Parts: sequence; structure tokens; C-alpha cells
Amino acid sequence: MDRETIRRVLREVLHQAIVASLQRQLRNFVGILETNVRYVDRSTDLSFDHWVSEISAEMVGVRSYLRCHFSSTTARVITDRLLGVEPPHHGADHLLSSIGELCNIAMGAVKRRFVAAFRDHYGVEPELVIATPNTYPSYDQARVHRADGGRHRVWEIDFGGHALLCEASVEVDVDMLIRDFALLEPDRHDSLIGYLSSLSSLRAAILAEDRSAPLAA
Repeated sequence: MDRETIRRVLREVLHQAIVASLQRQLRNFVGILETNVRYVDRSTDLSFDHWVSEISAEMVGVRSYLRCHFSSTTARVITDRLLGVEPPHHGADHLLSSIGELCNIAMGAVKRRFVAAFRDHYGVEPELVIATPNTYPSYDQARVHRADGGRHRVWEIDFGGHALLCEASVEVDVDMLIRDFALLEPDRHDSLIGYLSSLSSLRAAILAEDRSAPLAA
């Protein structure tokens, strides 16, 4: 398996896992049962009433970055359902916290499944780091650039007339991956290929998780 194939496989797995995890959190923890996901391949201007929540994660030669763009109305709908409080009994702090927590548990679910696949294959825990989510009103980052189909992708998740516009970037350090996997199993040249194959069910496993599944930080 050449370097570009390794990079492409990991990007595809993680992109699909991230958007599936956002759907799962909206369904199980916010109570939004029906969502429609649309891949966005155009630039979008969100200059009016624009908020951003972003979070990053580093996992064994891979760095993932998630940014959700949303309006205050969308944030209020999510907060109402998440907290079970009727408007207008929550303020801007609640809105920011709710979307930040949505990103946090979405990336946490990806991390948990990623760790489980790694542990099942190698018998050890990988080192993973997830940054604290950052949520804020933004007018200088309201231009969402066209997705490139590989490293950077954009989806729109629609529910009941509201939408989250989600950007995800996945950077893969193939040299680091090959080096670290060779250290784990120096006598197995197919070690990395076997691990990548084990990740193929990541998206389905995340979507299948029910409300009782534990949250991951």
C-alpha cells in the first residue's frame, strides 16, 4: 500500500466518522431524530449572525480538526432540546456551551472508537489528545472555502429548517504512521494494512451507538 493510498483511506474513514458522530449526538443527546446530510462543494458566505465552534484531535500520526458554523437560532434550538428549557430562559453562554459540548462529545466518540480499534489490533492504548472546544461569535471567519474532496471537506446537516455547516480537515503524517507501526510489530509488514482494514466499520459503529453509550472526553 503506497503512501497516498494510506493517506486517502485514513482521511475517508475519519471524515465519515466525524459527520456520523455529529448525527449520532444530535439524535441521542439532543433528541433530533431526523437529519439530512449534504456534502457541500461550493464556497459559502455566512457573514450574518455567524458563530463558530471548533475542536481538534491528534491520534497516532493523524490530526483531525472540526469546525461547526451556525446561527444563533440554530444554537437556540439545540440548547432548548439539550437542556430541556423553554426559551428565552437561556443566554448566550448557554448557547455557546451547548454547541461546544456537541463538538466535544462528537469528537470524543470518534476517539473512543479509534482507540478501541487500535487496542483490539495491537493490544496497547495509543496516545490521543483532544483539545478543549472553542466557541465564539465570528465575523472574520464567515467565509467557508470550497472543499477539496480530500484533506478538507464540508457538510451541511439539516434538521427541521435549521442547519449546522461543518468543516473537517484531516492531516496524515504517513512517515510517522509507518515508523510507529513498525515499532509495534517489526516482523509484520502488513500490520498497518490490517489496522486500516479494521477501521472500515468505524462510521457504522458510531451510528449504531445508543443513548446509553458512555461519553468520551
